[in-house]
Amino acid sequence: MTSDFDATLSIWKTLPAKSGLAPDVKINLRNFNLAPWDNALHNGRFVAAGRHEVAVWNSLPLNGEAPSYILTNRLGSMQLQSIRGVALDDKYFYLADENGTLGIWRGLPTTSNDEPFAKLAIANTPLNHLHSDGTYLCVAAQSASPAIYIYRVADIAQGGTLQPFKTIDRLSRLPLNQSASAMTFNGSFAIANRGGHSVLLWKDLADAGDPNKVIVLGQSSLNTTEPGIGANRLFMPSAIAAHGNFLWVGEGKFSSRLLRFSYGTTTGVVSEQLSVPPLRDQLAQNYPNPFSANGTFGNPSTSIHFSLPQRELVILKVFNALGKEIGMLMNGAMEAGEHRVIFDATDLPSGVYFYQIKTASFSQTRKAVLMR
Repeated sequence: MTSDFDATLSIWKTLPAKSGLAPDVKINLRNFNLAPWDNALHNGRFVAAGRHEVAVWNSLPLNGEAPSYILTNRLGSMQLQSIRGVALDDKYFYLADENGTLGIWRGLPTTSNDEPFAKLAIANTPLNHLHSDGTYLCVAAQSASPAIYIYRVADIAQGGTLQPFKTIDRLSRLPLNQSASAMTFNGSFAIANRGGHSVLLWKDLADAGDPNKVIVLGQSSLNTTEPGIGANRLFMPSAIAAHGNFLWVGEGKFSSRLLRFSYGTTTGVVSEQLSVPPLRDQLAQNYPNPFSANGTFGNPSTSIHFSLPQRELVILKVFNALGKEIGMLMNGAMEAGEHRVIFDATDLPSGVYFYQIKTASFSQTRKAVLMR
């Protein structure tokens, strides 16, 4: 987590189980003249950017390491005046300036002379946070006429004038107000609507912008904007991130909160770290199986257990009988030990489903049967 106000980078090596836990690592970025407004993490490389500085760590600074290098004032012909957004994926590095310029590089630039291969001027509009999941690039324009621009990453390589795949603005009959950040994840889409004190969420990216299909977090309805600091209220949500089956929301000044919302088809993860780790990766048969609304959990849910002999990156997905992915139960690093995930199938029809686990060296699929 980065803070431009405190000029710090805070790292928790394991997910905090409660509020108030101090980070394992806290780096004072003032030592490097950094006040990052946005950051990006991809394949172990971390970038923090703000004002007219871009700092790159070639590996996570888990022991408080200094940046691998810092780029200042310009990148090729792009002058860095007030950086507001940064994103990184397998192919491209993206940088957005408050003046409305978006620069795109093939991979991370390593010197100030590296020229962007593409630059966009988005309606002379101040830009804010960026996000890329490798398929879609989301650009937040925070101005008097706020908008979110979604680009297909595949379209970037074609050159020419890059047109948004989808534009979401007030013409969509949405009460956008200082929309600070937006992102796609697991086929879904979310907007941090800072001035509206809400997060607008669509389960299906195809429905993004439709006021009749939006899920509103932090407000009782789409058209209420009452700020608050509570379990069902948000106060200036300014940044969002997705990990595993959770959507994280970072609020702006006067709040100092990070909130976690669950999403997808899982209702919880229970882990047990053993004194002697399991000897091998293992995915057990779900229980109960078949499962139904009359089962153990009181709704159409079942428990999936798996074991890890060491800390590993775990991806656990659910597919329908036709092989279509319908849910991501886990996507993140897990400690060695026994783990249990609750697969909630409340919105799914009866039928046969398959759940699959993948780690760096292990893959296994099992069948689950839902009966109503």
